[in-house]
Amino acid sequence: MKNLLCAVMLVVLAWPLFADQTSAPAPAPSELLKLRQDYLASLNALLQQYEKDSNSTDAAAVKLEILKVTPPTIPAPSDGPSPVGAWAWHHNATVVAINADGSVGKDHKQGAWHWLDQENRTVEIDWSNSYIDKLTIATDGKTLRVVNNLGEVFTARLVPPTNDHEPPKQK
Repeated sequence: MKNLLCAVMLVVLAWPLFADQTSAPAPAPSELLKLRQDYLASLNALLQQYEKDSNSTDAAAVKLEILKVTPPTIPAPSDGPSPVGAWAWHHNATVVAINADGSVGKDHKQGAWHWLDQENRTVEIDWSNSYIDKLTIATDGKTLRVVNNLGEVFTARLVPPTNDHEPPKQK
């Protein structure tokens, strides 16, 4: 049964590599969230079956997979700085909303974020335009050190809450 689980995971994860990408656009982050939820539901059903059958080896493998694909948890303020908020991005050119639901953007469609290492305050954003940013949150929670997949490095600054997410005025 473990081989079946591995085969299913391989198909689910590798499908985008083999699909005809010219005929359909990449799924939106909301679609990816739905796929993740469906995958988690199927893993939980499989886990229940393994536990019912007293199959502890395969149940342990499914539990590990569930941990890998579980959506990020947002720490309470007492757990340290969080990336959630509006950030003046790349020389204050734009403001990026990092949302508590794991999405990025005012409309929640620009990308998705997850913790790489919560203890060391590192986060990764997978942008819908294929960029990947690795962020390190300052201990005070007011700045981010951002490194993108092209090696560009810059600092983003937390913007005080507003309704329109306009960039702060430069002095």
